[in-house]
Amino acid sequence: MNFKNKSWIIISLIGLCLQAQAATNCAEVTEIPATECEILLDLYNSTNGELWERNLGWNVTNTPCSWTGIICSDGQITKLSLQRNQLSGLIPAALGNFTHLEWLQLHRNQLSGSIPAELGNLTSLERLYLYSNELTGSIPAELGNLTNLKRLYLYSNELTGSIPVTLGNLSHLEALWLHLNQLRGSIPPSLGNLSHLNLLDLSSNQLCGEIPVSLMNLENLSRLELRENHLTASNPELLAWVENLNPLWDTSQTACPTIEETFVQIALEKEHYNSEEHFQAQLTENLSSGYDLYAAVVMPDGNFFALTNTNEFAALNFVAKWSGQRTPATPVLLLDLILPNDLPTGEYCLYGILSPQGKAIFDTVDSWVWTRQCFGFNN
Repeated sequence: MNFKNKSWIIISLIGLCLQAQAATNCAEVTEIPATECEILLDLYNSTNGELWERNLGWNVTNTPCSWTGIICSDGQITKLSLQRNQLSGLIPAALGNFTHLEWLQLHRNQLSGSIPAELGNLTSLERLYLYSNELTGSIPAELGNLTNLKRLYLYSNELTGSIPVTLGNLSHLEALWLHLNQLRGSIPPSLGNLSHLNLLDLSSNQLCGEIPVSLMNLENLSRLELRENHLTASNPELLAWVENLNPLWDTSQTACPTIEETFVQIALEKEHYNSEEHFQAQLTENLSSGYDLYAAVVMPDGNFFALTNTNEFAALNFVAKWSGQRTPATPVLLLDLILPNDLPTGEYCLYGILSPQGKAIFDTVDSWVWTRQCFGFNN
């Protein structure tokens, strides 16, 4: 090989190295507004973009419309599709500023935390796919503002709370899949307003009470799934209608609890923290007798510390019961401290578990009542 060819190869390799080390400068982006570029970088950083399975162009080039999963039209981002891509962490609330977005597809990842209420600002949205993640908390009522939405897929998460009445405002909705969560309460009659709905799956939740007669207004409905809840239907016409769409639906229903349900909740002040910042976590349980309480912090590397009292930890990866205060429907402090500067950056998750009293916790997994709240930490 002659000197000229060697020089060309060396120069090329140097160029490739410089390109790999380059970072996107949103001030120099011309394809989309700089603010939208900054939101994309926020998404990349908050969901561990360096570990995505596919991240071509992200935080490397100044042409975000060519990045993996991005489609632009007339200088605006219209589609954001990062499904099956190893995203982990929290969904940034700033995504709610993509007012021209038509598709938001983040399904089949490891996203955690709550669904930002700000997504209700995406009034051009037609598809919202967040299914098969690890999302917690309630479904934001603000999603009822998405009047152009056609498909809302939130199934296979860990969502709690009730189905928002406001979802009945989604006049163009064709498919609503909320199954495989922990949703409680009754089915809101407002869902009967969804005149374009073809698919409705509410199965495998904790929904309770009478199925609203208003669902019979869904003349375009071709699939209805209600199994594995606590639902009933006493109206003969409604009963025949449900059985026609969802045969044997009633065989997997159990009775609504007649006493106060046992629940456990963890409350944080926000979703992101920095070192040297005050951190407080509260746990509330509505005790039904016969349960032991376990609380733990799971670290970014998967190891955990059990909490035995406020700011008191058991040894690493040692299972221990909470021995502190327990008062029905009264918050107790799990943690109240200044976050140290030697913690690793990443996602931390707090767990609260009620397990049948006097039994080994891992022998009673099917009987757990539990919750989880995650937060991001930056050192």
